[in-house]
Amino acid sequence: MKKPIIGISSNILGLEKGLFAGYKRSYVDVSYINAVINAGGVPHILPLNEHEDIIEEFVKSVDGIILTGGNDVFPLLYGEEPKEKLGEIFPERDKFDSLLIRYAITYEKPIFGICRGMQIINVECGGSLYQDLSYDENVKIKHFQKARAHTPTHSISVATNCFLSDIYPEGIGFIK
Repeated sequence: MKKPIIGISSNILGLEKGLFAGYKRSYVDVSYINAVINAGGVPHILPLNEHEDIIEEFVKSVDGIILTGGNDVFPLLYGEEPKEKLGEIFPERDKFDSLLIRYAITYEKPIFGICRGMQIINVECGGSLYQDLSYDENVKIKHFQKARAHTPTHSISVATNCFLSDIYPEGIGFIK
């Protein structure tokens, strides 16, 4: 049986020091690569670029797409002016991920969004966001924790009869 090829959206890292200072690197966190491999897929890193024809070919060549985490989504994309607590934005990444989403919908490819990835899917489908969780009066949790990277820090409730209920049969789990 053929293993699914999973495209992973990348980010850009500008090196500030050392022998390669000034160079820009396309990257994804290794945890995304390992997750695809552990799930039985073949990871393909999709390098961020602005060429629509290349982005379309990326989507056509994979079986599914993971949109990774990263910077905040630019508020003008969902009709808001930037507010004081907005984090760092990266409009080129917004455009890249938006095109990945549009082509994935066109070619009926599944998309899995993680953190920022979920947010840009929401915006691309007409939704809005809170620019910072503190702007939502119903949120009483601390988003960024001072804990080791793999320490679960948020609890979740899982609906019964969904695919996650196989992972969390008690209906409660923890995420980072």
